[in-house]
Amino acid sequence: MVPNGGYVSLTQNRGSGAAPLLSLAHVGESLRGIYARVLRGELINNMNEDYIRTARAKGLSERRILYRHALRCSLISIVSLFGLDVGVLVAVPRC
Repeated sequence: MVPNGGYVSLTQNRGSGAAPLLSLAHVGESLRGIYARVLRGELINNMNEDYIRTARAKGLSERRILYRHALRCSLISIVSLFGLDVGVLVAVPRC
């Protein structure tokens, strides 16, 4: 359970300081599959783009193409999705 407000140091109340971190970790673990599916879909879409074909024509390795070009562009959607999830976690009260 997440405390509903106010700051309490870890020396005063050891249990309440870790509660928000543990609840965020639990929710993040349940969303891991969604993030993986979104990232996979974005990578598949990006691997057919013109700049990927150009990088292959230049002779870059597949690993470098994947990390430097495709993954960098695919992470935009992951960061956006993460921002929406954090907003939901902050705004929705848990009872």
